Amino acid sequence: MIRQIDRSAATIADILAAARKLFAATGFEATSIDGIAAKAGVAKGAVYHHFDSKEEIFTRVLEDVQAEIAASPVPAATRAMADPLDMIAAENAALSSGRHRTVAQTHPSDRRTGGHRLAQMA
Repeated sequence: MIRQIDRSAATIADILAAARKLFAATGFEATSIDGIAAKAGVAKGAVYHHFDSKEEIFTRVLEDVQAEIAASPVPAATRAMADPLDMIAAENAALSSGRHRTVAQTHPSDRRTGGHRLAQMA
């Protein structure tokens, strides 16, 4: 037999899943409580039974997304990247020592960057 707490948790999960899809598809402003209820397959009163407002639903959806991101593993390619601050510090050190310079040059064959490239000069 399904207990009330289980039904309640399932309803909340359905509401949050529906809201997440609608917020992603149409944005916060265009999403309504009526739309969330319809997509979740519950009555509008059920939404208000569990949540005080659309803002509260959005906050829960946002917290859930943030928790998913925090719990996801960092890809190996990202872990292998050098620390950007270390890269900036090394570039600054090279520039200040006069060992390395970069200059913007026009290169007509490179249309995607508007004809500008960074070229290294010794």
